[in-house]
Amino acid sequence: MINRLNVAIDNRGAETLGGAEEAAVTSAEDHLGFRFPDDYRLFLLHYGALKHDGNEIYGIGPSGYCSVVGATMEERILSEEFPKDCAVIFNLGMEGVLILLGSDGVVYEYSPYGMKSIFPSFTKWLEEEFFSL
Repeated sequence: MINRLNVAIDNRGAETLGGAEEAAVTSAEDHLGFRFPDDYRLFLLHYGALKHDGNEIYGIGPSGYCSVVGATMEERILSEEFPKDCAVIFNLGMEGVLILLGSDGVVYEYSPYGMKSIFPSFTKWLEEEFFSL
């Protein structure tokens, strides 16, 4: 995953915030109450968070910037129905649609109309969807 992502980042001019420390990843997991899937943990450790064409994948950045914890906790406050085993990794910025990553590794689309599985993994979503936005 990392080699392919490095190529995609270089080819598309994406920016990363720099890898997060293991302690920061563990702290985020503790705060949210579940362990991140392995591919997302690897993403956090290598890149922290990512920006591309005005879009941001939430992760662990300096001073809470692009924060997966901040975005997820905000949604938990706004809705009691928000799934406790999911984290907000991307905000589409329209009609309340969010992209969530479940503790099961599945990527979901979450909106006021419900939640549905859209990709089997963070890696698949990143490769097939994010860089095509």
